[in-house]
Amino acid sequence: MRKQGKAQVDFYILNRADIRRKLLFGCRIVQKAFRRGLRTWMLTGTEEQSRYMDQLLWTFAQNSFIPHGISGKQPADWRDYPVQVGHVLPDAGQVDVLINLQETVPEAIFGYERVVELVSDEPQDRSLGRERFRVYRTHGISPGTHEIQG
Repeated sequence: MRKQGKAQVDFYILNRADIRRKLLFGCRIVQKAFRRGLRTWMLTGTEEQSRYMDQLLWTFAQNSFIPHGISGKQPADWRDYPVQVGHVLPDAGQVDVLINLQETVPEAIFGYERVVELVSDEPQDRSLGRERFRVYRTHGISPGTHEIQG
């Protein structure tokens, strides 16, 4: 159900958080989206990172269950896997929330309705986050920013 207009992009700036805590925060966002019934895609940078996120989604919270799977360009059945992880973007119309874990902003990302960007406190990750923020601004999108402590 793509609305006309630009994507809603939100940056979560995680103060005092390393990369692992950033990814754990990503799992919390996935959990929130899942509870709201939203089809969620975690866009990773590599197949290895996809496997890592798959494992993290199983173990990040003791009492959580998030049905998910690793997918390629063609997503698995959304009824069975409302959360999918992959390093290739599916068609925008199939996804409600896209969590970008890549270091860059893929050009195709601008077709998605809702995009989440996570930035840790590590200097390189902050720098890459600032660059992604500039890319969105260059495309006429004013991302929201949310400072997260701890």
